[in-house]
Parts: sequence; structure tokens; C-alpha cells
Amino acid sequence: MRQRPARSPSIKTIQALLIMTLAVVSAARTTASALANELTKPVRTVFGEVVGLQIDGGSRFLGIPYAAPPVGDLRWRPPRAPAAWSAPLQVVKYGPHCAQTQRGVFASPSNSEDCLTLSVFSPEAQPTASAGRPVMIWFHGGGLFSGESDDYDGSLLARQGGVIVVTLNYRVGVFGFLSHPALNAEGHPSVNYGIMDQQAALQWVKANIRAFGGDPGNVTIFGQSGGGTAVMANLVSPKSAGLFHRAINQSGTRIAVTRPEAFLKIGTEFGTASGCADKGADCLRALSVEQVLARQDGVLRVVADFPSVDGTIIPEPALAAFEAGRFNRVPILKSARRCRPSWYARRAGGTGRLDRYCRWPGTRQDLPNTR
Repeated sequence: MRQRPARSPSIKTIQALLIMTLAVVSAARTTASALANELTKPVRTVFGEVVGLQIDGGSRFLGIPYAAPPVGDLRWRPPRAPAAWSAPLQVVKYGPHCAQTQRGVFASPSNSEDCLTLSVFSPEAQPTASAGRPVMIWFHGGGLFSGESDDYDGSLLARQGGVIVVTLNYRVGVFGFLSHPALNAEGHPSVNYGIMDQQAALQWVKANIRAFGGDPGNVTIFGQSGGGTAVMANLVSPKSAGLFHRAINQSGTRIAVTRPEAFLKIGTEFGTASGCADKGADCLRALSVEQVLARQDGVLRVVADFPSVDGTIIPEPALAAFEAGRFNRVPILKSARRCRPSWYARRAGGTGRLDRYCRWPGTRQDLPNTR
């Protein structure tokens, strides 16, 4: 029987993470007043030292680069290691959101490709490397076509659960999920760049989290909606093997099949519409962010189903992998928000059987009141 790490997230921890999921904190972005908080002592990572903020008895390190900016020739390539820095880097505000056009609970428009950052939340004002706390890595929601990490304040979960919380941004929409003949022929893993970003963040945690008081041998990945889909994708990806030890899927229930050839056709049509038919990858990478976002609708129609099979990151359809037992065998917790089925029913024009449990304000895109 497989032995589990000695310490596991408790029921109290699970309750706290659900609270965090529902608590979209409008004041999460660091302001000038937040900078008045005391700075932490430097914490060493493999790329250089970072200095965070001490707040409410804990600490937070916001916007740490975990990969090089995927811009220019690095667009639509697997993430690469960030450049090292020599002087301590103050990480006191979140990094930019990854490029997207959507607005909503999970999203706000952004034209930035320089977005591959993560944030670390500790219950200690000054993290202790020997603490050996469980680590929980949050994948934000947004259907894999939108979203950002900084709407989720990890400090509550860190404080109540006694864990280290990591949140991160990853490429979404057409920047994160594109199959195109010119890109696929370059000889590197392709198509599911957003999942590769998540795996780069998991590698960063494995290499660095001990310095923040976390146990790299006791890592739980968890996410809601599109973040839950990301959890499932990492469960079936052999490239994630050994990088996490538990998984929590919150309302990430959709595993549909978009055939690789269908996803490739959509990507080819995107290239043609962008003026890059038969012009190769250089033409695609020369497009402006605005040009890319303006022509991504075809990708957006399918990306939320489930990441397409690419042969490397997602080697086979997820349902087939789960049925055959070819996935990363770790304890899995599955949950769903109480009001979510009713929300989908209302969006489709129905009333939903769970309406009697949920309040439906006329604002915020008719999302349920989850307080």
C-alpha cells in the first residue's frame, strides 16, 4: 500500500479552502498602504532572493516569476526558466494578468503576455525553512480561456489551515491552447501551453517551497471550474508525475472530447484569419496581442471542454486514461458548489432544481449569491 506523507490537509483545512474559493477579495491587489507593512527577511530561491510583506501575522510573496515571459520567439513554446537576479527582489504586488478579453467573476481584460508569476502565502510572519508545512497549489477558474490568480486571497487558508498556499497565473485562451501545423512541427511539446505553465509552477514549488516553510513532498493541487479541469489534466499528464501528492477538483466536472484533428483545424483557421496562411510560425509570433485576441473565438468555443490530446502533455483522451488506470495515482477529493447546477440551468433558460437553496441577484451576470 502506498504510504501517504505524515501530514495531510485536515477537514478544517478543506473547509478553509472552500471559504477561500468563494471569497473573491476586491482589495487583494496591493496598494500603497499595503507597502507600509513590514517587509520580510530575504528568502532564497534558485533564481535569487525575494522579499515579501508581513501582514496580519503572516507573510505573502506576490508576483514571483516562475518562468521567463513567453513573448516574442517564446510565444507558443514551452515555458523556460526565468533569468536569475542578483539583488533581493521585492515581490509585494501581483504580476499582470495573462492576455484575455473576458470580463466577469474570474476575469478582467489584459494585453500582457509577461504574466507567468506565482504568489506564496505563509501563516508565519517570517517563513521558517524547517516548518515542513503541507503545500496547496491553486489553479484559478475561468474555463481555461480567462481568469487570474489575484482574485483569491490565499492568506485565510494559510492562516486557518496552517499550510503554505501558492496561487499562479498561466496562459489562457489561444495563447495557452493552440494547435497549428507550423507550431506543432517545431519539435517541442505543443498545443497545451497553459498546462505546461502549470507544470513549470509545480517544478518551481518542488525546487523552492522548502525555503518558504513548505514540504515539497506533501503538495496538493486544487482548483475550481476551469481550475478543476486543470487538476484533471495534470492527473492524466505523465509530465506532472511526482510533482503533487493529492488533488482536489471543485466543480471541474467537464471532460469532453475535442479530437486532435478538430482542434488542429480550428488552429489552422485561426492562422488563416490572422493573415498567416502558409507563412509559418514567425508570422504567428509577429502578430500583436490585439490581433491574436480578436481572432481566438474558434479556440474559445472548445478549450473549456478539456485540453486536447497532443501526444506528450495529454497523451490520450482523459476518460480512456482514467478507465485504464493510466493517471497519476494520488488521493482525489471531488466536490461541486451547491448552486452550480442551478446556475447552468438558468443560463440555459431553465429554473434549476436547486433554486430554492440559492439567491439570484440581478447583477454580476446572474451568478448565485454564495455567501
